[in-house]
Order: sequence, then structure tokens, then C-alpha cells
Amino acid sequence: MAEETVTKAVASIMGDIKSPNILVMGAIGAGKSSLINAVFGKEPAKVGAGLPVTKSFNYYSNSIVNIYDSAGYQLSEGKTFVENIIEFLQTKEKLGIEEQIHLVWYLINAASARVEFFEINIINQLRKRKIPLIIVISQCDRASAEEIKSVKNILADFGITPESDLIEIAASPLIFKGKPISETFGLEELVAKSIEHLPAIYADAVRMAQIVNLKSKRELAWKLIVTAATASFGSAWIPIPGATTGTTLAVQASLSISIASIYGFGKAREFLSRIYQGTPTESALRFAGTTLGLDILRSLIPIVGSLVAAGTSATYIVVLGLAYTSAFEAMAKAHIDPNDTATINSFLTTVLKQEFEKYTDIAIKTKEDLANFKNIFINK
Repeated sequence: MAEETVTKAVASIMGDIKSPNILVMGAIGAGKSSLINAVFGKEPAKVGAGLPVTKSFNYYSNSIVNIYDSAGYQLSEGKTFVENIIEFLQTKEKLGIEEQIHLVWYLINAASARVEFFEINIINQLRKRKIPLIIVISQCDRASAEEIKSVKNILADFGITPESDLIEIAASPLIFKGKPISETFGLEELVAKSIEHLPAIYADAVRMAQIVNLKSKRELAWKLIVTAATASFGSAWIPIPGATTGTTLAVQASLSISIASIYGFGKAREFLSRIYQGTPTESALRFAGTTLGLDILRSLIPIVGSLVAAGTSATYIVVLGLAYTSAFEAMAKAHIDPNDTATINSFLTTVLKQEFEKYTDIAIKTKEDLANFKNIFINK
């Protein structure tokens, strides 16, 4: 069936996403946990790693990203730590591509105003193995400009410059008299650099898991929307008002649940599934029909005689996807608890129709229209 082509296109994007293995390293006090929590919202669940050499690492996973967090080391333990790192990397290299380390964040505490030679050794080992590496000068809110400059000068002596993926970060600013001494900074750049370094199947997982860069999430949502809309061109599926809602609801379910996942609102899946799967109740149909656009759909479908204009299904999918993306992005900006299902349900019921109506002037007639609209949406 034609609508199955669209839902399969959405499923293929989500199914291709693979969990990257990110190694986070740094000395005691470098702020590794604060950085992980700041980027991913909360520390993923600690699980067993299954490797003898991981005694020097904590292993976390939230089913989207996997994080190896090096146990904080004293600077006097440098030689042992380097040996553990090399052994760990060698062990991972013997495994399949999905088990290898795909990206490293190496933290250097700005307030230390120093870089140990063994740390340069570790950086060189990572470069030698061609493992993507981002060097994080951490806790910059707690260091003076002179201390930060000192760290950067030392790194520059070894050929590590801002052009070498060197990022200054304040992930969890110090609280003084009840207020943070500065704004957080550097996190969006870290996410952007991480995505840049990873293959698409791993980069999309970072887009989903991180919470600091909403533009990046929008890029993944657009990938879903454009893939579904492209699949609809030339298909026999036309969401005609007044016809059975079955096929329309199937496409809505696929796209809405996937976009909910991108923004971290997995709990919304339960609400959306109740609406879209099985035999909806009258109230559910009212939500799915009136709120989600079967009424608005009438304004999207120009009918000439008995012919429905080309691009109707693509237009519907784009409007639907943009409405959901805007709604879930608004929820993310409002810092709604992903576990607060009552608030999520209420928010969707209240806001979604408003978001739908914002996009009803869109007309997608060709695939070129999709390409032209991309930058407007991504950079809004």
C-alpha cells in the first residue's frame, strides 16, 4: 500500500541510527560527570562493560549513546593511566566496528593552568589511531584568563590549537550567593563538533541524545520529514478529507512518534499510540482529526474537477512534520519533564493545532520545493 511506503521510509531512518561509543577522559576534578550531565540531561544508566580492562572506566548507556567515563586519575598516576588507555584501545580495536571507540572527549581543567606530558602522550596515541578527538578545556568559568591562556599555550607547543578541535567550556558554572557566576558556554559547539566527526548513523544518535542544541534536533526531524515526503511523490496515497482516516492516522503515528523520540519525549509515544493504533475512541478521533488537521487538510488540497493536485500528500506530510517538530521543540524549551505524561498530553492537546495552523500556507509541488524550504526551517 502507498501509505506503507511512507511509514517504511520513516522507519528506515530511525532503524539506521546506531549508538556511538564516546570515551570521556580527564583527571580528577576535570568535570567529566558535569559535562556528561549537561550535554545529555542526566547521566545514563551505569551497566557492566564486559571487558576486563574496563576496571579503569565506568560504562554508561541510555540505549542511544554509550559512554566510557575514565575513572578520575591523579596526575601522579599518569604512567599507569597511559598503559590502561592503550590496553583499552587495543582491546576495543580487536572487536567489530560497533564496539570500537568512535569519539573521544579529553578534558583538561582550565584552573590547573598546566598540561602533563603524559596527557600529550595520550592525545598522540589517539591521533595515531585516527580516533576522532575533541579536547575540552573544562571549567573555564572557574579559571582566570591567564590560566586558560597558559593551558592553550602549552597545547600550542605540541601543535594543538583552536583549529584542532579545541573547545573552552563551562558546563556547570559555580554557584555564588545562590546564582551561577556565568552562563554555560561551549556545549552547543561541542555537540556540533561531535556530530561533524561522526558518521551519519552515529551522528544522528548524538542529535537525539543531547539536550543543548535544538537546531541539531531540527536537522534530524527534517531528515525524517523530507524522507517521508519524498517517498510520497508518485504514490497513490492521497489524504482526502472525508475519506477513512485509517491511512492518514498510520502516517501520523509513524512520523509523530519518531519526532517525539528525537526530542526525548518517549513517554509521548504512549499517548500518541493510544490515538493512532487500534480503533480510536470518538474523543481520540476528535484529537486526531480536528487537532491534527483533517479539517485543516481541506485547505491544503486544491481539487480541480475530479483531480487532486500533485504534491498533496507531500504537502500534508511536511505540514504534519513541522507542526510536531515545533510542538516538541516548544516542550523542550519549556523544560517539560519527559516523564510527566499528564503535562505532555495536555501540552500536545493544547498546542498542536496552533502549530499546525502556522504552516498551512506551505505548498509542496515538487522535490525542489522541499530543498528550497530546508534552510528556512532549519535556521528559523
